[in-house]
Amino acid sequence: MVDKTHEKVLEMLLASVIWVTHPNNGTGYFHRTGENEPSLPMDHPIRGHTLLRDGVRLKKLQSMVRCGFGDDDSLKDVPKSQIPTTTGMSPHALALRNQQLMMKKLKSIEACQKKLVEDMPTLIQTSVGDSLQSFAQEHGNVTSQTLAGMENRMYVAFQTMLDSSGLGTNGRSAIPDTTAPVTGTASGVGFTWANGACRFLPENFQLPKVNLKSGMEMWFSPNTSGQIMIPSLRNVGRKDFGVKTQLNRFSGDWAPLFRNIEKKLVEERSDLVDFVSWQTQPNKTATAAQIDAIWEQVKTWIPENTKKGKKRNRPSDYKISLAKKIFSKKKKKKKAAPKKKKKNN
Repeated sequence: MVDKTHEKVLEMLLASVIWVTHPNNGTGYFHRTGENEPSLPMDHPIRGHTLLRDGVRLKKLQSMVRCGFGDDDSLKDVPKSQIPTTTGMSPHALALRNQQLMMKKLKSIEACQKKLVEDMPTLIQTSVGDSLQSFAQEHGNVTSQTLAGMENRMYVAFQTMLDSSGLGTNGRSAIPDTTAPVTGTASGVGFTWANGACRFLPENFQLPKVNLKSGMEMWFSPNTSGQIMIPSLRNVGRKDFGVKTQLNRFSGDWAPLFRNIEKKLVEERSDLVDFVSWQTQPNKTATAAQIDAIWEQVKTWIPENTKKGKKRNRPSDYKISLAKKIFSKKKKKKKAAPKKKKKNN
């Protein structure tokens, strides 16, 4: 039972979340502001929450929320630096996030240094040997031009190595740009990538770090909160992922898990799924009520206790990794009884 005080606190918390999701919000927390990256990472769990993926419901909530500091005329002459603004992320959480990014960058640097040390002798030997041999065959002498060409080859080789590790000036950063703006096609369906290809997902799309329930909602329902709809993940393919690590997560974890769940639903609860009729529904997907019914069934297939008898967390906290282990278990084939040898008379 929630008392009135707690109810007001919860309302304010919800209002603050809804406020930062508004397209006109300038805090730089949920949306990109100019060239600045948003504070909330693309793979943050909240980006996978069903409340923030339902465009119709989200717009209704956004219309009910306003920020007093931004609408108060009495503050119009006050410098912006002195006006309190919602940040959406506490300082300690932001510090932890920055620390994680720094550690990731350091690991990339260490890996690159190790590779440079290992490959340096071969790289120099090959570059110097090839350059000298090539010039000697043509001219018989080594000139400054030859050495300059050799130096350039080595520079290109080093630059390629750095770029592949995400540390070069021409390559991608070790921390992928997950917040670059995306462009929709003329039809408003799909996203146009930098190479001109039209795909169902933004080129920088990342799977949020969500629990099983939110992941299942993303699998069966689309994200309609943006200008361009992101379809349910069961309707996307490998070519729709532009970030290799996310493709690996999708192909290695998400797709096998939810395909197995679909298969089990068809075998044991076919009344809950009708893929043909879903194609005729809005956004060609299941309704919220149908997804809720599927979830109620799915959580009954996960044992309440571990093998050691320890009680699991509540179903809403079940992780995708746990579900993958449970639903990917293959039935062991019974070993055939050994044939009895015939006795010789």
